Amino acid sequence: MNIQEIPTKKVEKPRVCAYVRVSTDSDAQEDSFAFQSNYWQNRFENDESVEYIGLFSDEGIGGAFMKKRDGLKRMFQKVRNGEIDRIYTKSVSRFARNKVELMEVVREFRDLGVEIIFESENIHTLDPKCGLILTVMASLAEEELLSMSQNQKWAARKRFANGSVELARILGYDMVDGKLVINEKEAVIVRRIFELYLQGNSFRTICHILENEGYTPMHGGRWSKSTITGMLRNEKYCGDSIMQKSYSTMKVQKYNYGELPKYYIQDNHEPIVSREDYQKAQEIMIARGNKYRPRGSPTALYPLSGKLICGECGTSFKRKTSAHGTPYMCIKWSCRKKDVYGVKECASHDIKDEVVTRLLIEAYNESLDANNDVNGITEQEEVLRKLIANEQELRQLRAKGYISESKCREETDKILIKIKEQETLIKNLQTRDMVKGKYKKSDKLTEQMAEFLVKAIVKEWTITFEFQNGYKSTKEYTNGRAGNVNGKLCKH
Repeated sequence: MNIQEIPTKKVEKPRVCAYVRVSTDSDAQEDSFAFQSNYWQNRFENDESVEYIGLFSDEGIGGAFMKKRDGLKRMFQKVRNGEIDRIYTKSVSRFARNKVELMEVVREFRDLGVEIIFESENIHTLDPKCGLILTVMASLAEEELLSMSQNQKWAARKRFANGSVELARILGYDMVDGKLVINEKEAVIVRRIFELYLQGNSFRTICHILENEGYTPMHGGRWSKSTITGMLRNEKYCGDSIMQKSYSTMKVQKYNYGELPKYYIQDNHEPIVSREDYQKAQEIMIARGNKYRPRGSPTALYPLSGKLICGECGTSFKRKTSAHGTPYMCIKWSCRKKDVYGVKECASHDIKDEVVTRLLIEAYNESLDANNDVNGITEQEEVLRKLIANEQELRQLRAKGYISESKCREETDKILIKIKEQETLIKNLQTRDMVKGKYKKSDKLTEQMAEFLVKAIVKEWTITFEFQNGYKSTKEYTNGRAGNVNGKLCKH
């Protein structure tokens, strides 16, 4: 009798990890951080049913924005590299307090087949029924963060009103015991910048002079117009301090144009430049700004300022006059990086203002038509419910052994893609309903048109417009006269 041993099939263990976050470095939070870390370590290090990848953590960091958390980003990179199958964390609020970011990550990881398990709420993100409860819990976490943020802001404003100053280190000063103390080596650079500007030099010229003289910005890199502008406008260089110049929301940091009170503290510390020179610099900037600022524009110079983005390097475009004083004079938009450092740094193409305007009007009107080409939210939500039901039915068929694991995964992946597309469509429809009646078609550039535009990416003789309702439109362009191809004259 010939007996052969049948080798056992190796079952791959799920690769799991845990994520821990605490928002402050206080003693109480340190205890919480240590407790959470020990809990996950003890739970998985001896569990032979899983392969424990390890613990990812962020200590003393808030949950408002994921991009500020190095531990979370390292974990995300491993997920995207296919090194993690399942993530465990204590609760939704420990993972993220920003609902939009959280749901985007959940959808992305679901497409990758990676599950996030929130233990406190018993939420498993690969469960198709988890969407609603996860959205609710994420909203509660975000509201809790907003409440805490409002309390902290109120306390800070009370301190400002009472004359308490909260400062951060800037070029030219060291921070000593919470006070700004002049750093003479760096102060030379500050005085040089004010001197050059008062002599009538442009921001671009100042950048070149500083680089030629061997001066570098505080954080390294190269000098830029925005760096020079920020320094010239900074009242701290004349010994004063303005509190609450900006304020934060859940999405961005915004400059305070009067939405909230500001507090001006005079002679707060030793100045680097005289008050007279500082005031002269402000007067020159205002005079130069008024020379080019269109009437009726309170903040941005032009409606599209900050919305045209270079597809080559990611820098915003600036509006400028080209070929001044010649028959070919025109207004163009060009990459700021290319404009300062030349084509060696960025090989992007300029685009004429009249071309941007014409193509934007076309794309904007198309975006409003696109909103009317789909059914209403109710109908699309019904489609989404059917897709979720189909996904659940597939899993049940697999559990009963009617279909193979590979076939189940293949079909589930297709449905998950459709679910993601449907969720995006519903989100866009909700945006459409919110703006319905506010935005109207037009054959001219309007403020509402510029407001409805999220951004426009300029790359390789194309411009891609993206609007608030999610509609995108890519259009080719040229800048030239008759016989011109992509902005360059043809050779005959």
